Amino acid sequence: MAQAIFRDTAREWWTRYMLRGSRYYAEECWRRLEREVMPEIGHEPIANITAPMILNILRRIEGRGTIETAHKLKAHISQTFRYAIACGHVFSNPARDLSWALTPKSSKPRPAITEPRQVGRLLKDIEGFSSVKRRCAVKFAILTFVRPGELCTAEWAEIEAETASWRIPADKMKMKRPHIVPLSGPPACVAMSVCLEAPSGTSGQRWSVRDSPR
Repeated sequence: MAQAIFRDTAREWWTRYMLRGSRYYAEECWRRLEREVMPEIGHEPIANITAPMILNILRRIEGRGTIETAHKLKAHISQTFRYAIACGHVFSNPARDLSWALTPKSSKPRPAITEPRQVGRLLKDIEGFSSVKRRCAVKFAILTFVRPGELCTAEWAEIEAETASWRIPADKMKMKRPHIVPLSGPPACVAMSVCLEAPSGTSGQRWSVRDSPR
């Protein structure tokens, strides 16, 4: 019987488990694995992978100062091994206890704006963005309270002018349920501002906010 390869097993785990949640997060997870892990152990039979091999990858990532990324990848690798155990490919999970060998994650409270004058300064700074698309995207996020991933992958086909709403498909939502965002008033004006800047023929495409310069 042929030995299971790590990359193939990880892809099976990703398809069966990660795609049940947000597709945006799942794709981000796979890109992270492809970039950081697969070049070193992706071709290896999963039964041959040891804890020191995994730790070497994680400490390399830590060396760049990206502590949280190292912990996320440790979790992805560990989940792949848990899946492999269930499938009978391996009998143990070499990534399970590696958190103790990594630098602990440090959490810092996120700064919050509590003074009205600071809110005004923020809005003024947003108006200073040279990109109309980027400026409107930030305003749109403030008015609708959607997640960054939902905003960055928004498509014009999801906007319904007749009902003044933005219908986000279930596969883009964390809870896998469709979500409707009302666009009457200010949000509709902001969306229209982006639409006026969009080239003709792009009604079915994404906003591509990430590609816009400041």
